[in-house]
Amino acid sequence: MTPNGLAYTPDLSRPALSTSTKGSENLRLTWMATPKNKIGLYYEYQQNWENYSYGQGSLGGGGTTSPESISKYYVEPNYWVQAHWSSPVTSRLLLEAGTTFANNNWVMTPQAGNPKELPAVRELRTTTVWRNLPGTVGQNATHQYNVSGSLSYVTGSHTFKTGALLLRATSHSTRDSTGNATTLQLLDGVPSSVVVYATPLEIDEKLGTQAGIYGQDQWKIKHLALYLGLRFDYYNASVPAQHLGPGPWVPNRDVTFAEVSNVPNWKDLSPRLGAVYDLFGNGKTALKASLSRYLFGPEIITFTRLANPVGAIASNATRTWTDSNGDFIPQLSELGSLSAATFGLPNITTRYDPDVLNGFGKRSYNWEISTSVQHELFPRVAISAAYFRRWWKNLLVTQNQGVTAADFDTYCITAPADSRLPAGGGNQICGLFDVKQAKFGVIQNVITFADNFGDQREVYNGFDLNITARLPNGALLSGGTNTERMSRNTCYTLNDASLVTASAQGVTTPAGTPRSSAYCDTQPPFLTQVKLYGAYPLPWWKMQVSATVQSTPGPEILATYTARNAEIVPSLIRNLASGPTGTATVQLIPNGTLYGDRLTQLDFRVSKTFNLGRARFQTAFDLYNLFNGNPVIAQNNTFGPAWQRPTVIQLGRLAKFGVQVNF
Repeated sequence: MTPNGLAYTPDLSRPALSTSTKGSENLRLTWMATPKNKIGLYYEYQQNWENYSYGQGSLGGGGTTSPESISKYYVEPNYWVQAHWSSPVTSRLLLEAGTTFANNNWVMTPQAGNPKELPAVRELRTTTVWRNLPGTVGQNATHQYNVSGSLSYVTGSHTFKTGALLLRATSHSTRDSTGNATTLQLLDGVPSSVVVYATPLEIDEKLGTQAGIYGQDQWKIKHLALYLGLRFDYYNASVPAQHLGPGPWVPNRDVTFAEVSNVPNWKDLSPRLGAVYDLFGNGKTALKASLSRYLFGPEIITFTRLANPVGAIASNATRTWTDSNGDFIPQLSELGSLSAATFGLPNITTRYDPDVLNGFGKRSYNWEISTSVQHELFPRVAISAAYFRRWWKNLLVTQNQGVTAADFDTYCITAPADSRLPAGGGNQICGLFDVKQAKFGVIQNVITFADNFGDQREVYNGFDLNITARLPNGALLSGGTNTERMSRNTCYTLNDASLVTASAQGVTTPAGTPRSSAYCDTQPPFLTQVKLYGAYPLPWWKMQVSATVQSTPGPEILATYTARNAEIVPSLIRNLASGPTGTATVQLIPNGTLYGDRLTQLDFRVSKTFNLGRARFQTAFDLYNLFNGNPVIAQNNTFGPAWQRPTVIQLGRLAKFGVQVNF
């Protein structure tokens, strides 16, 4: 405590040490029960302990979080058990079956020695946090088991296989808080407010059934091989009944939530077709083509969490704090009203359209078509070229049903002048929307199919070129290029600001993206990555040298700009709905427009193998990033003084020695 209040003073005589402990133990057993019955068993247990972790960045939380306020992270238990049985009943018939059980729990806790009842302190002026871990901590446990079986039947012209998979899983999370569910907040060392938490919470979700039944056949007709397959999938998840008891800030809570079923309940049929044609009948040139349908594979909580009433609880709120007696201990009489009227209660603001969650063919999926040609140029030298096209269906969009397109006003801003912006900046950026004051803060989101509003398209095109050469004297050369582009069109949302799209990969449209053709129709340039690998055994000393070269496109450059109300009023002809001190986020650069410098890296290895008695030793010396390049991997994309400042660069030159012993 200082004369003017409470302030953080680091103790530089006690530096914190960030440590990470990882381990793995495994056991594999194989038993030939009979000449035609083979049984395998595998078990692995892993450890992962980190003193300062969980998204806090480097030790010290980027300079604003004291070490004792960063979470301790560990995964325990973390193991899985697998069993497999196979039986070649005849020379044509093979039976196989297997099962897996996995148990995983990653846990966040305060640092050792921190009393749970000690509240964390945050200085609002500097965002510095000290004394204890703020917010919530807890467990995140998952249990999963699956069983599978298959039958394979091989004849001269057919290779038929059929099988099934059944998987079940559960998710159990807990949330608790330090400081009797309270974090203290100061402004210039003076008590200003407290953040209170509706903890403890327990959140349960269940994947009741994920089942797949498939059949496939490989059919050979002279020079042609056909691959025909069909798979039926069933996916059903739910939220079990749950009960919540009291907590420090919800002393009278005693509530039971009923089970929520079918979130989701999907059924799908997916065909997979392929063909390979030996063009000249000599095994040197092959033409290949395939058409396949692939389903979106969500985690358990992807859909159940939005339907879970416990997950929707307004779990924190802010109360003003007037420290009347100056003891820096908040008493109830010194606290203002809760900032959230629904504190401690379910506050579901986003839900799924039932049509998305239930039925046949409602699951998101993509089609993929591929064509390729492989040719042997010379003995032990082959080249291949391939084309891939992938397009997504059943894409989703979020609609705020609490508002309509008429509840928004449009405006433009003038982009800042900067030579690094397209055309040097200073241009008008339009297609920006602000909700009218009467609808400010109204959120009734429903996630539904984009096809209900228009045509959303996402298409991937890729080209691969590869060469593999096994040269004289044991030399090997392999490598190729991949040239690709991911196109996206969401222009159906241009005139309706109640719609927010998400990509097939689950990436939501960034806040402040203008609704104009330059931003909704993303057609980035084709980007190429190159990878080459070569190895050569030296004729002396029984050594081998090898090298890998890779060159990949640089990171995409964006510019997220915070526009002040004063910059917006001349076009909007009113204040922002958030008030005269409000701001708006604006994306100054359309996606797929600017990219950083390419990343090129050369890695080199020298290895030697020798025998000593019954033991075989393989020694290796590696040099990663031989030329010590330092291209930018990620940069700051917030427009301002730190815009494009590197946040991650390529690791510098690294040397490594290794020994492998086989006996």
